[in-house]
Amino acid sequence: AQGWVQQKGGRSTWRPIITTTPEVGAWEIDTFLGIVAGDATLTDVEHDLPATRSRAIRSMVDQALSRGAHAVVGVRIEIQEIDRIVLVGAIGTAVTLKSPE
Repeated sequence: AQGWVQQKGGRSTWRPIITTTPEVGAWEIDTFLGIVAGDATLTDVEHDLPATRSRAIRSMVDQALSRGAHAVVGVRIEIQEIDRIVLVGAIGTAVTLKSPE
């Protein structure tokens, strides 16, 4: 789940929104905070590609959160193989959001 997520005990927590689109549904983009990227490598494609992709995305999101972002838009995942090592990269634009007026 992304956006405001209800926790046990009635408390809400914000989880950053990650999307491949340039917009975030009903939210308006307030501030562009710049490009963020994360990467991860693996040597055994058959077993670890989904986990490696998740690590690359998590690295990108951590970078966005450190800038104060609410979301990452325009996300792309790139996969390259070099000498039996697979590089997985996630790149997007960190943004802050505001409710539409």
